[in-house]
Amino acid sequence: MLPFHGGQRQDVIFLTIKEIAQLAGVSVATVSRTINHQGKASPEVQKRVWDIMKKYDYVPNATGRSLRTTRTGMVLVLLPLLSNSFYSPIVEGIDHAARQQGYNIIVATIQMDRATEDRYLSLVRMRQVDGLISLSSTLSTAEIQAFGQQHPFVIACECPQDARISCVEIDNYKAGYDAATSLIRRGHKRIAMINFDYVSLSPPLREKGFRKALKDAGITPDESLILHTEQFDIESGAASCEKLLSLPEPPTAVFCYSDPLAIGMIHALAAHGLHAGKDMEIIGFDNTDVAGVFLPGITSVAQPTFDIGVTAFGLLREKMLDLNSTPKRVTLPHTIVYRDTAKEPK
Repeated sequence: MLPFHGGQRQDVIFLTIKEIAQLAGVSVATVSRTINHQGKASPEVQKRVWDIMKKYDYVPNATGRSLRTTRTGMVLVLLPLLSNSFYSPIVEGIDHAARQQGYNIIVATIQMDRATEDRYLSLVRMRQVDGLISLSSTLSTAEIQAFGQQHPFVIACECPQDARISCVEIDNYKAGYDAATSLIRRGHKRIAMINFDYVSLSPPLREKGFRKALKDAGITPDESLILHTEQFDIESGAASCEKLLSLPEPPTAVFCYSDPLAIGMIHALAAHGLHAGKDMEIIGFDNTDVAGVFLPGITSVAQPTFDIGVTAFGLLREKMLDLNSTPKRVTLPHTIVYRDTAKEPK
């Protein structure tokens, strides 16, 4: 999964038309006429109004005041990209819950691009959709909280720790701890981790849990066994495996941030005549569809993806009914699905 990424812009403020008028030193009616291009304000006043709107990213509601009191029946779901199959069952869960409440969903990708995300956020500001569920965002924590205070907005999977916003995720710290503990109970002492080097929440939490499990078992982490990659794809997994195999004493087990990294490990081992699950045990993450059909089958930490989607819509529904309701942070349980690459401890 691709995690939350804190954006660089920390100063975004979401203003009302009344506040725009106050900043411009004009009446609300003047701002309204400027927005609607009615031409009754002087060019200087119009420029002042537009400059303020541009500065504060104000987007006028082109569909009129009626949308303030009537719902559109549409919910926007933002994904970082489409290529990661991890997101599919989450979207299915959102869609299932939404349809039960008479809503339809619009699914879009932001490609982790701030300008693209801003364009989709405009749909929420203009009330062309009733709410937003984001599975990954370029917004900073401050921006997430500010946007959530003014619009129905929920985060799924990568929940910023300091933002008062409704969100749903697993306990990534415990997931990392459990994966490492499983390998330790199998008798491994030289355990590596391939982590995702990204400014986000889940990678450091999983690594922190991983390190704590080693410490609790009396194992001092070998820093040469903890690698960070710029991507969490197959190629990065293979490259990481080559680095680990080149060590004087390679690891006997590896915990990977994602299933694609685990697949890359398996391919690289095979190229050296080694076998995952026999010569080196491997645990992936997310339990994507490929984990169950790949040979050898990939042991993986599973997130309850469908339930994450259902829960995310439930949280959003609460906010759509009452924007001022208390934000809720929901943590769902994870499991380890054991297959060929790492057996279940006895």
